[in-house]
Amino acid sequence: MVFYICKTLILVAILHQAAAGRRKQEDFLEWRDYIDGKLPDTSIVVGRTSTFPGGIPIYVGLVHVEDGPNEGYLPTNIIGGVIPVNVSLDDETIISFDKNVKILCGKGHYTTRIFWVQTSQSTFPSVLESDQYRPVFAGWQFGEDNKVTFNSSIYVGKGTEGQFGANFVGKIYQNHPDPLKNNRLYSPGWYSTVTKFDTFDSLVWSLVI
Repeated sequence: MVFYICKTLILVAILHQAAAGRRKQEDFLEWRDYIDGKLPDTSIVVGRTSTFPGGIPIYVGLVHVEDGPNEGYLPTNIIGGVIPVNVSLDDETIISFDKNVKILCGKGHYTTRIFWVQTSQSTFPSVLESDQYRPVFAGWQFGEDNKVTFNSSIYVGKGTEGQFGANFVGKIYQNHPDPLKNNRLYSPGWYSTVTKFDTFDSLVWSLVI
């Protein structure tokens, strides 16, 4: 009897581990259409425009951008259900969009499966290799940088900007040919230029049940 109980427990453990091994980002997160400024109940909140009372909630958006030789699916800020949204493509210029915008939303037991991890340009590779979690993949960016063609994976991060402690969404490059840009966060914040962060937070989803 004890043998069969032990055998059953071992089988359950194996199945449990196998199920965990099949986990993927889509189990907990999805990109939904963002229309007319309407926020789904499960929209992922990044932070607020200010730590003071009256700060406006910020959510994670995504836009497909095409501009000359550059194209990509890039994360951006959705501030308080407002449109349009701003996106940085070439890391210098801000482009505004009011159509074909998506918003990141949770699925299932997402509230206990996604969180932010403090990161830097030098430590982001360890986030990619973690046994505990994976960074949230947004898409990719293809283009030219100083006449060098690149195709980078793009992940979701946030940086704290300004004296009021605003948290702004941005893109984290992975496999960018320029070492100064690779694994770094770029965010279209309040202003007309892109803010670059060497220290930031990475949005991750848990591999652990």
